[in-house]
Amino acid sequence: MKIIEYSNNWFIEDQLDDELLNDIKNFCDNNLEFLYADKEDYSTTGDNAEQYWFQKNGEKPFYYKNKEYEEIEKRFREGIYGRLKAASLLKSDDNIQLRQATAWTVIGEEGSYHTIHTHDDGLTGGISVVLYLNVPDSKDFSNSIFLILHSDPSNHFIERRCPSIHHIKPEVGKVLIFPYNIPHGTYPQTKGIRQTFNVDYELYKNKKSSINYS
Repeated sequence: MKIIEYSNNWFIEDQLDDELLNDIKNFCDNNLEFLYADKEDYSTTGDNAEQYWFQKNGEKPFYYKNKEYEEIEKRFREGIYGRLKAASLLKSDDNIQLRQATAWTVIGEEGSYHTIHTHDDGLTGGISVVLYLNVPDSKDFSNSIFLILHSDPSNHFIERRCPSIHHIKPEVGKVLIFPYNIPHGTYPQTKGIRQTFNVDYELYKNKKSSINYS
C-alpha cells in the first residue's frame, strides 16, 4: 500500500485481491443491462463513454434487493476501511463507519476522458474510491488519472519533494482512495476499454468521530 500526503491532503494507492476484483468485474458484466445509464452533469466526456449507476443520489439504490451486490459491497467497504485504518487516517478514538452514498461503473473507449472535478461539490467528510477493472495498453499519460493535492508550506508532509500534481498509471486491480475535495480527472484514452468501479462513501460516525485531514 502506498500513501501520499502533501500538506493536509492525501491519497492511497493499493492493489485489490484477485478474488474480489473478479467478483466485481463479473457482477458488472452480468448486470450492466439492469443498471441505468446517465452521464449528464458528471465528468464523463466523449461519445465513446458511458456511465452506469448502482446507486445515485436521489435515486433508489440498485442493491436494495440484490443480495449478491450487498455481499460484494460489504467486502469492498471493509477493505477500504481497513486501508484507512492502516494508513492512520482515522483518528484513534473514532468509531467511524463508511456508508455507500453513490456507486457507478464507467466504460470508456478511445478518446473518452474525465474533466477535472471533485465529488459532492468538494465538501470534506467523504471518501472517493476508484477501482480499475479494465485498462488499455499505453506507454504515456493517455490513460492516466491525475490528482491535485493542494499545497500548504506551513504544514508537514511525508515526502519533502512530493509534487502537488500526481499522475497515476492505471492497472487492472489498482484501487485509489482519496477525500471528496481532491480535484482529479483523466486524459483522453487510447484504443481499447477503460472501465472503473467507483464508490463515494459518507462517514457514518459518532459526534466525536472524524476523518484526519491534517
